[in-house]
Amino acid sequence: MDVLGLVIAVVVLAASAHDNAAGVALLDQVAEHTGGTVEKALVDQGFKNQVVAHGAGLGIDVEIVVRNPQETGFVPQPKRWRVEQTYGILILHRRLVRDYEHRPASPPPAPTGR
Repeated sequence: MDVLGLVIAVVVLAASAHDNAAGVALLDQVAEHTGGTVEKALVDQGFKNQVVAHGAGLGIDVEIVVRNPQETGFVPQPKRWRVEQTYGILILHRRLVRDYEHRPASPPPAPTGR
């Protein structure tokens, strides 16, 4: 996301993929789609030095935002609040919160004989 909360790039991977794989793929997409105008990226603690090094190779300064260990519960991180705000807005849309396993036009599955 940019500073306005607009999505620049999206990467979807399997749950078994490590955050570093997603970070590298995401940085590649950001560099490609923005033409090198992105200078800095803020990431959470799930990303490691591999992503920082890959970003440096693309000309993007990747900063890992570290959470204050003294804070408990959900506390928005000052530098990442825009991402958290955008996630909150997306959750307001019903279709993004539910897991639909069938097309809305199809009838619901028949009940079992219990």
